[in-house]
Amino acid sequence: MVYNQELEKEIPEGWEVKKLEDIYKIQIGRTPPRDEPKWFNNSEDENINWISIKDINENGNYILSTNESLSLEAYKTFKIPLIPKDTVVLSFKMSVGKLSITNINSLSNEAIASFIENENNYLSNKYLYLYLKCFNYKSLGTTSSIVNSINSSMIKEFKIIIPIKEVNNNFSNYIEDIYSNIKIGEIQNQKLTQLQSLLLSRLATLEG
Repeated sequence: MVYNQELEKEIPEGWEVKKLEDIYKIQIGRTPPRDEPKWFNNSEDENINWISIKDINENGNYILSTNESLSLEAYKTFKIPLIPKDTVVLSFKMSVGKLSITNINSLSNEAIASFIENENNYLSNKYLYLYLKCFNYKSLGTTSSIVNSINSSMIKEFKIIIPIKEVNNNFSNYIEDIYSNIKIGEIQNQKLTQLQSLLLSRLATLEG
């Protein structure tokens, strides 16, 4: 173990401490004008899933679907960053610290940060997900208040401990199977919920 001055604690020898912005492209989403319905759930245009805090709260470890979508025109007009599948997303306003991993290509609103891996980044996205899940967000505020929001500049400055490649690869091999099973379970739960809703709606029609 060696003492790290930035963290003011010991970390394993050979491990590094970096800012998130050094190893990830951090994207922030956008919201088109709400008083212009054409940008949202437009049946006449190709739509793209659009993540809000509600979706992170309602989904589990993975975002499988979203409550709202944006038109392709909205995506192009407002230049909203695209979030690829298997990307970690973080809520940093109101519900600070809520996390998910995308299982779909999507967009997001301005309360969500997404972490796009740089070419030289070998970290498992599950490592980032669990690291941010354990992060003490309350430490970003005063001792007398609860943190309601942080900003993108603060996120970029987050320090993350980088294990050596061998440790990361061993961790990745171990954790991927676990999260693969978690994702399968969440997909099955979603399908069962959808089936339940369908059956209840048909039952209501028959009773009517």
